[in-house]
Amino acid sequence: MSTSLSLDGQPSSIRRSTAQSILQEALAWVAANQGDLLKEWMKWH
Repeated sequence: MSTSLSLDGQPSSIRRSTAQSILQEALAWVAANQGDLLKEWMKWH
């Protein structure tokens, strides 16, 4: 992929911040969908 090629020459801090933002987005999604996830979890347990 072209994205990995462009990151190769960059310092690792760039990659780390990218991973951090992805993690934050995932956490935000989980927080937003927590109610639905909890309902699903209760359904199966």
